[in-house]
Amino acid sequence: MNDKETLPISLDEERAKRIHNKHESNLQKVRKAFEQAFPLVKKKKAKSKKKGK
Repeated sequence: MNDKETLPISLDEERAKRIHNKHESNLQKVRKAFEQAFPLVKKKKAKSKKKGK
């Protein structure tokens, strides 16, 4: 027997995966648009000041 024949396909799980992927895709598009509209300012690394003895 083939493995595909022995394993039943859960339509609910597959549907949930597709919906999740669609939502994730939409989220990435919104995140990219937001970053372009409001770019985050990258902080410069603070130089550590060493105190002399």
